[in-house]
Amino acid sequence: MFVVRVVVVGLGFFGVLYCLLSLLIVCAWRSIRLLRIRRPSTLANSLYALRVLPLVVSFSVTVAFAVPAFLLMESGSIDEDMGTLVFGVGALLIVAAGLFRALSTYAQTSRVVGEWLEGAQRLDAGSDLPIVRARPGTPPLLLIGISTPQVLVSESAISLLSGDELRVAVRHETEHIRSRDNLRKLILHCAPFPGTSGLENAWYEATELAADHAAVATRKEAIDLAVALLKLSELAPLQALPAMTTGLMTNSMLVKLRVERLLSWNEGNTGSVEFALVFLWGSVLTVGLYAIANYGYALLLTHQATEWFVH
Repeated sequence: MFVVRVVVVGLGFFGVLYCLLSLLIVCAWRSIRLLRIRRPSTLANSLYALRVLPLVVSFSVTVAFAVPAFLLMESGSIDEDMGTLVFGVGALLIVAAGLFRALSTYAQTSRVVGEWLEGAQRLDAGSDLPIVRARPGTPPLLLIGISTPQVLVSESAISLLSGDELRVAVRHETEHIRSRDNLRKLILHCAPFPGTSGLENAWYEATELAADHAAVATRKEAIDLAVALLKLSELAPLQALPAMTTGLMTNSMLVKLRVERLLSWNEGNTGSVEFALVFLWGSVLTVGLYAIANYGYALLLTHQATEWFVH
């Protein structure tokens, strides 16, 4: 019975903290624009960290503080009420919904990608990354897979792009692999919460800008990638892609922005250290280290918070 109480209270604490933090993020995420982040990769990483912060913090605090505090400070007598059970069941539903959402989306993506891969052939495009040539009708250029990623290139894209344009376009997808963007999408599907679509869309857009920025090293390469985007945008109407994939082509407005940024690219446009972000994440780390250094007191405060949250 005591083990059941630990599980119920732990789930309740996790659920309450996760919902409170998620609601705070939904209300405040746009303020990150005030930091004037110029480096695309920094913006993408910051937006993603902000999105998964409720999940990471809630899980970490529950495992490292809430559960140990309950084990050490709670008496053997049952003093939980019906509200505790409701919070625990609610948290369990949140976890179940996240897992179901992630697994169903992954299964749907695998089914669609499997159809696209029928009859596909390996293509040598001067890259160590596995590249497959797919039949016409598939998206022009697409990164698929999580554990074993590969790039899917349609025959139409191959016939339309020059060798240099194809190479820099494939390099764009390689940058998505280095950032593990498909895996990050899977994790996002495990953390559902109403109102987060705006933050997630902002992150998706930032990842494309970051991959463009990292894929080019010279002005010629920037122009080649811009030309590739323009050519492929005229090839066929942009289509919705499976959630667990990353395509070179996104919505038309973002393609326009990416082309403009690529055409204005120069070697000095590499960005600088974002001191505001260093201060922000340094503060988070400082709080975490202080809690660890004063673990006993942190357990006491967490136990008091647990009593207030779930009782």
